[in-house]
Amino acid sequence: MVRAIDGGLAALAADVAVPTGHFDELFDERHTLRPAWADFSRHATHFSAEQLTRARARADRQIHDNGVTYNVYASSDGQARPWTLDVLPFIVTAGEWSALATGLRQRARLLNAVAADLYGRRDLLTERLLPPSLVLQHPGFLRACHAVQPVDGVFLHLVAFDLARGPDGEWVVLDTRTQAPSGAGYALENRATISRLFPEAFRALRVHPLGAFFHGLGRTLVDRAPVDAGDTPHVVLLTPGPYNETYFEHAYLAKQLGFSLVEGGDLTVRHDRVFLKTVAGLRPVHAILRRLDDDYCDPLELRPDSTLGVPGLLRAWRAGHVLVANAFGTGVLESRLLSSALPGICERLLGEPLGSRSLPVGDAVPLSHAPVWHEGAMTNRALGLRVFLATDGSGDYHVMPGGLARIAGDDGDTVSGQRGGGSKDTWILSDGDADLGSSVEHRLVVRESSGRDEGATPSRAAEHLFWLGRYAERSENCARLLRAVLERVTDTDALPRRLRPVVLATCLDQGLLNAEDPEDARALAEPTAGAIERALVDGLLETKQHYSLAFNVTQTVRVAGAARDRLSSDNSRLLNRLQQQLAATAGVRIGLDEALEIVDHAIITLVAVGGLEMAHMPRDHGWRFLSIGRHLERLSFIASTLDDVARVGVRSEPLLLEWLLELSDSLVSYRARFMRPPEWPHVVGMLLLDPHNPRSAVFQIAKLAKHVAMLPGAQDSELADLVADLDQLRLGTAASHDGQGDLFGRDLGAHVIDRSQRLAVQLSDALTLRYFSHIYDVARATV
Repeated sequence: MVRAIDGGLAALAADVAVPTGHFDELFDERHTLRPAWADFSRHATHFSAEQLTRARARADRQIHDNGVTYNVYASSDGQARPWTLDVLPFIVTAGEWSALATGLRQRARLLNAVAADLYGRRDLLTERLLPPSLVLQHPGFLRACHAVQPVDGVFLHLVAFDLARGPDGEWVVLDTRTQAPSGAGYALENRATISRLFPEAFRALRVHPLGAFFHGLGRTLVDRAPVDAGDTPHVVLLTPGPYNETYFEHAYLAKQLGFSLVEGGDLTVRHDRVFLKTVAGLRPVHAILRRLDDDYCDPLELRPDSTLGVPGLLRAWRAGHVLVANAFGTGVLESRLLSSALPGICERLLGEPLGSRSLPVGDAVPLSHAPVWHEGAMTNRALGLRVFLATDGSGDYHVMPGGLARIAGDDGDTVSGQRGGGSKDTWILSDGDADLGSSVEHRLVVRESSGRDEGATPSRAAEHLFWLGRYAERSENCARLLRAVLERVTDTDALPRRLRPVVLATCLDQGLLNAEDPEDARALAEPTAGAIERALVDGLLETKQHYSLAFNVTQTVRVAGAARDRLSSDNSRLLNRLQQQLAATAGVRIGLDEALEIVDHAIITLVAVGGLEMAHMPRDHGWRFLSIGRHLERLSFIASTLDDVARVGVRSEPLLLEWLLELSDSLVSYRARFMRPPEWPHVVGMLLLDPHNPRSAVFQIAKLAKHVAMLPGAQDSELADLVADLDQLRLGTAASHDGQGDLFGRDLGAHVIDRSQRLAVQLSDALTLRYFSHIYDVARATV
């Protein structure tokens, strides 16, 4: 009996029964493991309940670290929900897949031919192969697309079919997705997670990799994009934005394919041509991979209240100046009534019988059940499979050798992303002669000639990166300030009563304390060690309190998610882990020791994030805006903190000066240079005027002047004056600084502090007006 193999899968599932009338994916009629599953069980080493539970935990951890989410509009809290992935793959044999893929390729060619006929000769209507009312009254039929000839005659560049296996084991097509099919990116991410859990089985079963499919899709869009001679094709992925339920996938695919991720407000149409609004000006767009349904794409000709689309986009597409994938008007192909007419249409248009079955309108099919590891035990769930096909640009289609297998939740046989449930990695086995190619699943891709270069940084992306730099720096400043206070609060010698007012003033100025909060107000009025500790610890995890550590980290993660396609995956993992740690203790009253542990972890994580930015990001305009955001925030923090200390008038206190140096991570450098207790002139010199200290104000000023001057158009705007002011301030301080931290002139420190604060505000406003503000203009088309 195969059931006895290693006591593994067969033993774990021995008592799991599939409901009567449903196909069992795991066992045959004799309750024997099907051959592919027997091979999987044999090669999946250490196959036990304990191993599967640990594998599930690793998969969940990777999903959380990678920030894989599926947003649910109807959820009560409106929060993104982590993607759910079962550890057991869904296995399809080579012979079964070959027959299925052949039928789906034919169906994709047929649907493309149907679209060409419906928006062209309309023979299907005149010959009554399709009832005119079925087409003309369907909301997906767009009269604005009549007589349009898309590039190469391709209406469907990417199409998906939702399949189910009936009780007889045969696959049937339930639904067709032709407007903006979703799920392919999730399938790729599933593969990257599950293949590493069972590497021996993955290799032994010769599972088809997915990389070639995505490479082919991206390559086709680049090669077929209509460009003038000598131009480089520029392809973008159009997304509704971060609040869309599948935004993770949009950013993931854009990053993998090397395409610019854009929203409707990032694009404009001029003279029937599409342009991307970049920080360097308008950049031509030649192809758009859209994840936006027809109705929302063009408010001039489709849904007028849409703020997600691009006015004039249909006109540019009709003129042949831009490839849109998929073509407009393909929503009509999703009609289930159309599916019932496909056999006759296939004979008419392709001259051959339809090779794939459709579910008759009104029927329901009992879904097959697949094994699922859930809460430490084997069970089974109803399963549906979404299969993806991409055009080869020459009239045929490539089938992704995999798919998005979706499983029902605890509520029954409903397979839907919006109703819970989960997903599986789909393993398509190859025969012995198949060339599997590269097994690297998520290191594609199509970066050459796709338009991602320094000049193609969208204004929206630049703004996201600018604020990512600011929020990340605020988070680190906040964490350092918390640590510097909380480590001293229990030691009256380290934080004597006379120094507490200036420390509290800094915390209040930086937003760690709120004068309107009763507990914070008590700490400010009577600064006992216990009151200070309790106020700061309680505010640490308060996400609704602006400038708290939790708030700033949340904003950092939010903005990083919006710029996900431009950041390294390690960057996302670090930030997601930090946010998860903060969320895990939210609402819990923690003590000083636990608070300091959280703060220490936050500092280490944020420093690592900054290091990744320096080590991995290309030095394009996007990186410059991120760096400018960081340097602006650091300059403001240094200047405002020194200003707080100077106003209180306790400059000669060594303990306070040591605290200042620790805030700026300059204490070790100071001790190494001066080898004596901190003194006000030396501390101010190091924190304000030392050009070699990466935490000094003048260092930030020099970096700001350098980066701003390199931005496109900076020399032709008020930014040039601000750069000159920055250089003047930098050179003026250098002339008054002897290199050892001494100041010549009592008022120099106050002048630098005041001028730095004002320049930081002016520069932030000027950058916003010059590079960011236009993306919020009312969308319009020009002729």
